[in-house]
Amino acid sequence: RAVGGFKKAVVCPVIDGLAAAIPETPLELVIPVLFSLAGLLILIRRRCPVPAATAVFASGALILYLLSRLLAFRLYSPERFYSFTMPMAAIFLMVQTVGLYGGPQPDAAARRKRHFAVILLIVLILGINGDGIVPGKDGMTLDGREHADLYRFAAELPKTVLFASHPLDGDDIPLWSARATLGGFETLQPWFIDSWREQKDRTYRTLEALYSTRRTEVLDFIQHFGVTHLLLHRERYGEDFQTMAGLFEPFDSWLEPRLANMSRADLVLSTPPAEAIAFESGEYIVLDAAVLAESWATMDRHEPEPGL
Repeated sequence: RAVGGFKKAVVCPVIDGLAAAIPETPLELVIPVLFSLAGLLILIRRRCPVPAATAVFASGALILYLLSRLLAFRLYSPERFYSFTMPMAAIFLMVQTVGLYGGPQPDAAARRKRHFAVILLIVLILGINGDGIVPGKDGMTLDGREHADLYRFAAELPKTVLFASHPLDGDDIPLWSARATLGGFETLQPWFIDSWREQKDRTYRTLEALYSTRRTEVLDFIQHFGVTHLLLHRERYGEDFQTMAGLFEPFDSWLEPRLANMSRADLVLSTPPAEAIAFESGEYIVLDAAVLAESWATMDRHEPEPGL
């Protein structure tokens, strides 16, 4: 009975979780599998010692994944412990087996050949996975250059400012500008139960304001949270705004019926007053909340407004 309970509570969820890992591109699956098979082949043929570092790394990832499932998502997002670490474990296995190929090498020339082979392999891996520097192949590397002008603008504002934006747009402002936001994608963590409860309500309120058809609703939101600036992404107010508004569940199911019968012209933030725009660059604009409130209070409601 105990074994059956453990299988149901732990083993099955772990297997289901690993089976749900769907690579975004074929290379994300094929390359790690090929590296793993090549490394295992070298090991099976006893061409090198057991790569202890790889074994420890992979075991640690599996243990953390298991603990994360057992602790009801409180440790961290379970999928990170296989989606990030298993491809790295495959790379470690290949590099170590090549680096240790043939065991101890007393001959200096043989050692140099092995070192050269490892260097070539690392270059190949960088060529496939990206080096974290070349645009479009950043991997997990953070890069603040793409929207540097936005981050500079935010950093020059008083430290008391508070940005509100779609969760996918304002994520990096605290990192690059050291200015507060009402919340972002990376802070929406369901496994942190108390934080999730608070952030979820705040995200509903934010999306409600960003896609509101009433100016009073936007102004009430600004006043309630003390928002000083609204960061808007032009594409989220374009012709395909219903799709671009998406985030993840449960927000998408909540947004879809709200936006289904709306048009772009219904959204009050799709045509903000020009004087309220404090910054614009590329796909982003920033509205000064105080100026926005003043403009809406005095402007003629029938006066045409410039679109984003």
